[in-house]
Amino acid sequence: MEKHLDSYMAEFSSLECGRSDSDKPRINHLLDCLNALNFSDCIKYNNNKAVLLIHQCCKLVSPSDTFLVAKCSHLIMNLVTKLSVKIEGKSLCIVVNWCCQALKLSADVALIDVLQALHAVIESKPSSIEEVTQELINRLSEGLEDRANLLIPQNVKFWRIRCMNALIHTGSLNHNQLLAVSEIFLAVLITNTPLMDDLCYSQVLTCSIEAVQGLCDCDKKWLSEHLGDVIGIIMAYMHFGLADWKFKRPKRHFPTPLPVVHNSADVKGPVNHRKQRTKAIRQGLKSNDDETSVVKVDEFDLAELNLTTSDSDFSDNEGGRLAKRARVHSKVRLASLNLLLNLTKVCGCKELFGFYGSLLSSCGLPHSILREPAIRVKSTAIATLSVLLSAAKGFFVYAQETESASFTAFSSVLADLLKSLHECLISAFKQNSPPLIYMNLIHCTSALVGCTPYHRLKPGLASQLHSVVCPFLRFKERNMTVAVLTYIGALVTLNPTTDEICKLISQKEVVQEEISSDIDNKEMNNVNVVLPELCIDFIKDAASPVSVIVESWQLITHLTRNHYGIIATHLEAVLEALHISLVSTSDVVQLHSAKALEQMAPLMANSKETEALCVQEWCHLLRGGGKGGGALLAVLQSAQPIAAAGCDCVANIGAHIYAQLPTELSILVITLLFGCTGHDESGARAAAIRAIAMLLTFAALEDDEQFVSDVSDSVQRLLGDASLAVRVKAAWSLGKLCETIARHTHLRDCVDVHALFQVTLRAASDNDNVRTGAVRALGYLVKLLTEEDVKQPDYVSSIEKTSAALTKAASSGLNMKLKWNACYALSSLFENSAIQSISASSWQDQILTALCNIIMKCNNFKVRVNACHALYSISQRNHFGSHYFTVWQTILDGLENAYNMPDLREFKHQTSLFDQLCLNVCQLTRLATVEDLGRLHDILVFRMEVASEHMHRFQRNALPENTQPVISARSHISSISLPAHTSQAQQSALEMLTNIFAAPS
Repeated sequence: MEKHLDSYMAEFSSLECGRSDSDKPRINHLLDCLNALNFSDCIKYNNNKAVLLIHQCCKLVSPSDTFLVAKCSHLIMNLVTKLSVKIEGKSLCIVVNWCCQALKLSADVALIDVLQALHAVIESKPSSIEEVTQELINRLSEGLEDRANLLIPQNVKFWRIRCMNALIHTGSLNHNQLLAVSEIFLAVLITNTPLMDDLCYSQVLTCSIEAVQGLCDCDKKWLSEHLGDVIGIIMAYMHFGLADWKFKRPKRHFPTPLPVVHNSADVKGPVNHRKQRTKAIRQGLKSNDDETSVVKVDEFDLAELNLTTSDSDFSDNEGGRLAKRARVHSKVRLASLNLLLNLTKVCGCKELFGFYGSLLSSCGLPHSILREPAIRVKSTAIATLSVLLSAAKGFFVYAQETESASFTAFSSVLADLLKSLHECLISAFKQNSPPLIYMNLIHCTSALVGCTPYHRLKPGLASQLHSVVCPFLRFKERNMTVAVLTYIGALVTLNPTTDEICKLISQKEVVQEEISSDIDNKEMNNVNVVLPELCIDFIKDAASPVSVIVESWQLITHLTRNHYGIIATHLEAVLEALHISLVSTSDVVQLHSAKALEQMAPLMANSKETEALCVQEWCHLLRGGGKGGGALLAVLQSAQPIAAAGCDCVANIGAHIYAQLPTELSILVITLLFGCTGHDESGARAAAIRAIAMLLTFAALEDDEQFVSDVSDSVQRLLGDASLAVRVKAAWSLGKLCETIARHTHLRDCVDVHALFQVTLRAASDNDNVRTGAVRALGYLVKLLTEEDVKQPDYVSSIEKTSAALTKAASSGLNMKLKWNACYALSSLFENSAIQSISASSWQDQILTALCNIIMKCNNFKVRVNACHALYSISQRNHFGSHYFTVWQTILDGLENAYNMPDLREFKHQTSLFDQLCLNVCQLTRLATVEDLGRLHDILVFRMEVASEHMHRFQRNALPENTQPVISARSHISSISLPAHTSQAQQSALEMLTNIFAAPS
């Protein structure tokens, strides 16, 4: 074929050199020959030669020569689509310009051919498409279908819309161009009344909806401006062509409170239109003869049916036409649902939740789920509902069912919506559907269960849902079993749970045994199943696929975490299954069985009834012997990533269980963990250093100097690891190490504190997650410094760097945990009197300024509390320096500022903040001197009311351990004796302090 292409190109070149009037037949013949070639035989062809051929065609064929334009367009489409020819640069401009001219000058019979060629060129996404974008928009914006006399106008419109859709997906349009293009699509979808019997028009609708989806992806600004219009389009075409659908012109939707939805439990399933229509025809019925019929038969003209002498031929033609129309209409509905599904990805739930009232009402997605006959469309509707429910979990948590009142609360509206969705899914399960639909329904049910606060609704909903899902537990298709286990897992993980759900989980489930693939078969045997026994049966069954075993272990893990009592009654059987899975050839099965052990280990260790069994199990897993013996030992020694799961299990062994292990096994555990810190897999290294840090808290090891020294070496080494995850765990372990050394100061001799300072300071400039552990470690390290240490230049430099690192961590960034740890570490810095003895006013000024800014500006109240606590740790007046009055003013203004909450989630920390601020007032008062009273007067005179109100409240509500600061402050005030020549301001300040600390009435 390549030889033919080359020869034809040579002929084109000769034509180009000597053009004459007689060349037209030759051009026509060459185009016919080229188009007749089998392009599939040519796997790869020189792109430059093909572009040159297209260039020659566009140069030789006049845009006004209709028949040659059609053939040339067909050649361009073949080369671009079948040979993947890329047209770039000047050649692209020439081709696009030629096509645009052809659309303008050639007769209407060639319009579709040109548009198809243009669509192929645009869809190939050439890199230089921006150069011709505006020209394409100008030409494609014209109503080309208005010129169609010999062609069907809607066909022309369809290809014009397809070209514009492809142009959007190139990503080359700017905002203004997208606005211009969007007006065309919105005009098609909003202003026109659909022609139901015109299949081409339905294709235009489908393409226009897909184009709107492209607009949503390309321009977030356009979407935010037109989100209401897009929702209106979705609602208008979501049920396009269904039996009971009537067109309503799409209208712009606005975010509104959710309405009370209607009960959809009695809605019948989709109707087989072909059978109903055939029956009506054979009985000679008119469409309006029976107004009470379930299905209303549309009027039709018998003359249009091209009747033959056979009634069966008549029925087949009519049925085929209806089936084709149904397929085309279903594509419109599918495009609408895909648009909605895409919106859930592009828009955040906060932006979309205001439209849930329309989307999830009885005329929205639930209607599609119950009445949609097309399997693919119905499946998409169910998947879209699943995504919408999962995204809105944080909103539905406020749903609450209440008795009737004078007004409908928003929480009550949410509750009604959730109840209607339960009824919708229950009704959908009762319909006869393919297995795929049932599986999607079960996944959707899992999402619904996960976002429903059953403890705030009346009981019964969960039971009804449970009764229609559980029969699929023994379905022959194992993917269905996985889906049901996932649903049960969603029930198990609900928090808080209810008595109804606990009963559903703990009772013997009645499920149908071995449901056949024929859903209509109602002859099934019922068997009793207990959840742990069911999971164990699946795990032990050699025929069970990996997916079922994995989901079974996940369910056991969920039960262990949330309902351990159920697992405790089957503990020995679960452990036996654990021995099987830990030596499985599947890494995924090993991983999830190890996760289950990780959850069970601490619960078994903390129960006196199972403590002996726990010790026996650990010995069995580590030592070997018997079935499954040494399974965990093999996992820890594995060179695969599964070693990380083994380290996580050991981390949860428990201090008193570890103390009861034989000496050789306890040593083996330590040896294996230190070995894993050098594992090839970063996940194993991270898990190993975390597990070692957990062992550091055990009483049997925290005093072991050799162990602490080894831990210090491993932590310092892994803080320089290339993997961020390893450095994060190493920094966390560093915090644990420094805490242990600070608690047992004699361990300082077995580590190099100065080296720890250096490595921790380097970590404090790493990623935020690493810094969080590093600043915590710095807080413990500064506690270790003595007066002898601070005399050494190396330590003085470390203290200055530490203060700078902590100040930066506390005052910058958005990581609140980092800020909290930094403020806590600054408290330790101020509490160490040896450090305070250093004359370091420069870095102290920076710290005090940063803490004052946090108290006034930080949105997180917990961070503010710790900043106040850091200031409260300063025990001497001279340590405040010139910032003493600034701190006074900040604390008093902080009392008033604490009422401003940008985030209502901070309300739970507000009382703690007020109490800590009052303690700071006590501390500052206790440190006040006579000389301070004059300037204190200027601060207190404008804040006296706020200070008195809060201090009196604090005295009334303070815990006994917090009353001593008040007593000390009051005693200090009474001990101040004013000299003879005292100013009026000083006397007034002393009186104000006395009133502030006066006993409340």
